Amino acid sequence: MLKTKVNDLVVYYSEDDDIETIVRIIKNNYDMLFKSYVDEGYSFSTVPRDEDEMCVHTDDFQKDIGYLIEQYYYFTGDNILGNHENLSALYAMLLLQMSGVKNPFFDVDYEQTAEMTDTVIAKQYYLANGTAEDFIEYAKYRDPEESKKILTWLRETCRYETYNYILGRVADFLRDNGFDYLATSTSNNIFIDVIKSYGESQEKEYDLPKMSPEEIDKLFYDFLKYINAPDSWRKIYNGLKRKDGIEYTVTDGPEASYCYRNDIDEDYIISIKYNGTTTGFCSLVHEFIHYITFLTEKFNFSLAEFPSIYFEKVAANFLKEKGYSQEVVDETIASRNENNIQILMGLSTIFTDVNTYMKKGVITREDKIALWQNQMMEVYNLRQKYQEQLKALGKPVEPLAAFPSIEQIERDVDIDCDDSTKQFIVSDLFLLDGYQYLLGTSLAESILSQQGNASIPSMIDVVHDIPSYDANSIAEKFGIIKDSGNKNNMKKEKDINQ
Repeated sequence: MLKTKVNDLVVYYSEDDDIETIVRIIKNNYDMLFKSYVDEGYSFSTVPRDEDEMCVHTDDFQKDIGYLIEQYYYFTGDNILGNHENLSALYAMLLLQMSGVKNPFFDVDYEQTAEMTDTVIAKQYYLANGTAEDFIEYAKYRDPEESKKILTWLRETCRYETYNYILGRVADFLRDNGFDYLATSTSNNIFIDVIKSYGESQEKEYDLPKMSPEEIDKLFYDFLKYINAPDSWRKIYNGLKRKDGIEYTVTDGPEASYCYRNDIDEDYIISIKYNGTTTGFCSLVHEFIHYITFLTEKFNFSLAEFPSIYFEKVAANFLKEKGYSQEVVDETIASRNENNIQILMGLSTIFTDVNTYMKKGVITREDKIALWQNQMMEVYNLRQKYQEQLKALGKPVEPLAAFPSIEQIERDVDIDCDDSTKQFIVSDLFLLDGYQYLLGTSLAESILSQQGNASIPSMIDVVHDIPSYDANSIAEKFGIIKDSGNKNNMKKEKDINQ
């Protein structure tokens, strides 16, 4: 007998067996068939061995491993072919394991490896499309082309069940973390409302006035007076400047501003990367409000963007008080929103479907086709309107693409469902950032449209006590909840340590 070791398993094998094949097959099935024996100190061997040595003793490896795999096929695990919910959970699990992302939307059993999930899925495939011998052959060698066939079968078998399974997990997470306002809002589609608002703000284009960091600084002091900010805000701002806690960078590229924690002294810094115009002032207001909320070392997860977006919009309107035109105000808001809107557009289907699921439940293929048509029509109409405005300004206009046929929409919907399923898996916190922006924008616009600057004193109070609120209590505080039958279902927001 010859001897080798694969991971923690000692293998005694015949000279007639090929060692490379033995190693490959054991590694392909180590977690499912062998690891439990290793962990339990179990031995297949009757030959003398070292103390605590976990080993397999076989005179005919191919025959013996085939028997083990066959036993798994017939006697281990259930036949879940008729249970698409379980198949969907398996598919979502496999996608998550293949991505390597730790996604906050899913409770993952990290003891179950991708190999184990693949084995369970392969068993279901061969129960429906093959034989025990086919399963044994696949389990031994995990042929990549055969694996693609299995995944294609699984996707086609439970495409929309998997999508709804994921929607359910995301919806539960959002409800548990204070985003349920998106579902209880009287708006049919908050995402479309925000996109419309952005489209209307882009009806005309203006060159924004230049504004240096020094001019932004002076204007910011005036803004603090305008909103009757607490004296502590002015002191905090002065302290930031004294320790060089505000950085400005003028760029011709995309704007990007942050309030982040310095790795050296763990203090917060505001970084403003702007286009050298009035947008820098609004960016400073936005990040300064973040700074205020971060000082408590606790912040509200779902409302993380809400106070900053609110005061940024107040700041844009403040520009009008300082003599800037309404066109400059509108263009400043549009420019500030552009990067965020591009993020939202990239996640448009996801936002729309989660919102629909939270309101109505399971989304069928037919539902998704109708949603797709409606959203495409909204975007098509916005583009058509924008083209008309460009024509009125004498600017060149490219013809709009023809609205797609229903057959094309049906094909695209299936592809989009597959893409969205994968996007949910890999989006991680990127999706949550989008939700924070979406929720913050919805609340801020509702409050300002109904109460205007009269809401500022109450919003200052909110900034100082943001962990005590969730979206529903904010809506109730400012009187923007309409009777939707959901008031008794409000949930308390969980504090999350920074």
